[in-house]
Amino acid sequence: MALTILLLQNTSKFTRLRYLLLDQMELVYLENLLLALTTIPSLYSLNTIYNGPDSGKSNIYDLIFRLPTLKYCKMTFKTGFDADLPPAANNSFSPIKYLYLKGECKLNILSSILSYTSQLRYLSVDTLDADARGPSEILSVASNNYLLRASISLGKIQPEQLLSFMSRHFTHLNMLHLSKSANNLDVYQWKALILSHTSHLRIVISCN
Repeated sequence: MALTILLLQNTSKFTRLRYLLLDQMELVYLENLLLALTTIPSLYSLNTIYNGPDSGKSNIYDLIFRLPTLKYCKMTFKTGFDADLPPAANNSFSPIKYLYLKGECKLNILSSILSYTSQLRYLSVDTLDADARGPSEILSVASNNYLLRASISLGKIQPEQLLSFMSRHFTHLNMLHLSKSANNLDVYQWKALILSHTSHLRIVISCN
């Protein structure tokens, strides 16, 4: 907390700050600190752990994606990524290249997140779940030309839902790491189904 107050009072003392962990801060402090971090020119890596009210999540997304030099970002939301996030405006793109999402994340939220991270090289999703809406209702954004590797832990999602999502967002992917499954298919069945649609993809299986 002392560091938080010092950062908020005088960010000019932290111009060389490159790595920062924000662990379970109160929402008002977290929002103010993320806003202050936009003035730090060297912040490369941010690890945020949040267990506060759902009402603050959308603003946290927005503030993190505004950080001008951030390349590595890990967001841990203990109650999941379930707050609505509007698609990015034309001038709202983040420089993040490595993104780790820890917590349950639905397809529509991930789609919106990808609209902000057009420079993404690597994506990790702790638990990917289907959304209640149909595939045609999920935001369609341009496929990321740089996203080549992804790691996905499968949650409550069906093969056709994942395949539809991949066809929109993962067209340049060349390596996919899959782990566990919350439905009746094991990860090897998932691998066979995905390869039947995208034979160029290398899929690595983890059975933990």
